[in-house]
Amino acid sequence: MYFIPVFYLLSLYCYIRFAPKRTLKWYILCLLFFLLSCLAKGQAVTLALSLFLIDFFTGRKWTELKILIEKVPFLLLALIFGIVAFHAQKGADATIMANFPIQQRVAFASYGLVMYILKHIFPFALSVYYPYPILGDVGEVSIMYWLCIIPAITFIVLVFLSWKRSKRFFSVLVFFC
Repeated sequence: MYFIPVFYLLSLYCYIRFAPKRTLKWYILCLLFFLLSCLAKGQAVTLALSLFLIDFFTGRKWTELKILIEKVPFLLLALIFGIVAFHAQKGADATIMANFPIQQRVAFASYGLVMYILKHIFPFALSVYYPYPILGDVGEVSIMYWLCIIPAITFIVLVFLSWKRSKRFFSVLVFFC
């Protein structure tokens, strides 16, 4: 369990070392630690997108072809591990969310985002398993889920507004999510 963030962070560190001088040693280490991180937990696939965020934060022109090409192995690994994780979750009924109507899914996602932020600030009621909400007798969702849409939208708007105002603040907000 402890290896998950270690491999992820080691991969980020190696990429930060690789990016300025494009040294092959740091690139291979970055890719290796990314692979180990993905083998430890499927959520590590987000690192492939975090590399673009690091380029944005450091001022690298991530739209250049050579910089995009260096991300291809990471994106391919992320795609492979993402597909494997999806099929594993599908077999364990973790994709049951598709059975809910879209408006309820938006409410659940908003609640998840708000709780994610709150639990980082105030760690309370932590668990390794967060089940889907229990619906009422007639299939209604608790008002708490609907109320979370407002702060979730506020957070998303804040992220988009920070894009123009502060590259650092934007990078921190997006990396946090």
